[in-house]
Amino acid sequence: MSEVPPFKTCRYSLLLRRILEQYREDGTIRVQGSTYAGDGVDDLLRTWCTNRRVRATRDFAVMRDGVEILGWHDHPREMWVASSERAFFDGLAVAKVIRYGRKGQPPQQTTNLARTILAMSWNFLGWLRLTKALQPTRAAEPNEQR
Repeated sequence: MSEVPPFKTCRYSLLLRRILEQYREDGTIRVQGSTYAGDGVDDLLRTWCTNRRVRATRDFAVMRDGVEILGWHDHPREMWVASSERAFFDGLAVAKVIRYGRKGQPPQQTTNLARTILAMSWNFLGWLRLTKALQPTRAAEPNEQR
């Protein structure tokens, strides 16, 4: 499997809720040194899955068969994911829970090309009108007809 590319989210509570639901049965979750598995994950879902609490968590890991498959230290934006979990994270990207960036670069906010072109055209037309208004006009001579 290929490695999971860098990703970004502002919805840590939703991301962690999905992770806990996915690994509740066959994984062990470690949060700040305490471990949870099976029905113990329900308590985490009820009390811990808020953006504020997730962002305040310094140590987090999910282990399957004694091997860590995802986790972070310091902040959830530093989350690492084992390549074996690529399919699950691709599903999260499709559901727009996370956004992938290009390899080696953080994810960028996507822009609408048509909106950008329209805004640039509008700005150009405004500039064009302004420059036309500033051009000196020729005074009409009394005998000249329009």
